[in-house]
Amino acid sequence: MHRSFSRHLWLVLRYAILNLKVIQATISLAKQEGLLVSLDLASFEMVRKFKPPLMKLLESGNIDLCFANQDEATELLRDEHNADPVAALEFLAKYCKRAVVTLGHKECIAKHGKEVKFMVSTNWRPYLATRRNNFHGSPKHNTSLFR
Repeated sequence: MHRSFSRHLWLVLRYAILNLKVIQATISLAKQEGLLVSLDLASFEMVRKFKPPLMKLLESGNIDLCFANQDEATELLRDEHNADPVAALEFLAKYCKRAVVTLGHKECIAKHGKEVKFMVSTNWRPYLATRRNNFHGSPKHNTSLFR
């Protein structure tokens, strides 16, 4: 394994057209080394202006987790009649094993396989970064989407 990847599980990328070849090469190397790849869609303007290259990245099957805010997600389905966050989550989940659409700074919807969760954070800590996350603020409904 490449020394720089030896202790890592995820490669986290932000979509940017200025370095698309670098992104593609980095994803390829990460996949060769057994890493999972996460892609943040960055901005609705990037999605709007550079949708074809983004679709190529998604369709490659190499993105394991895709993050999008509500504007970025609905921009993906701009020409569809049902361009809402839930439809966008389903759209992303066709290409990625896991998909997350944020709905403001304390809510999101997430999908892994057939499991869909609506999550609300009861404090400001980023709740997807820890296994202590909960569903609807109840500790008895721990999420298993990202384990």
